[in-house]
Amino acid sequence: LSWGMALTGIILKIFFTGRYNLLSTLMYVFMGWLIVFVISPLMDRLAADGLRWLFAGGAAYTLGAVIYSIKKIKLNHAIFHLFVLLGSFCHFMAVYFYVLPPAA
Repeated sequence: LSWGMALTGIILKIFFTGRYNLLSTLMYVFMGWLIVFVISPLMDRLAADGLRWLFAGGAAYTLGAVIYSIKKIKLNHAIFHLFVLLGSFCHFMAVYFYVLPPAA
């Protein structure tokens, strides 16, 4: 499903540039949240705070995508990138503190 959506997004961007922006944004957000359909193994292995960091990152990416899709918001593209930075920071925190082994 994920690879099929990725291929569809690539085709839309190459052959229909600018025509299906809302669809491609929705596809990117949906692809990002596909993890919720197979979350059980992750919940078994990751501390609750680590999951909170992951979900906070996903929420930041999603909110950024929503802001990006609203063309009436001034500087929506710059604001989107701020939310991408926030989402990346949240995911970094999850990996650094809850996935990587502690330093010796």
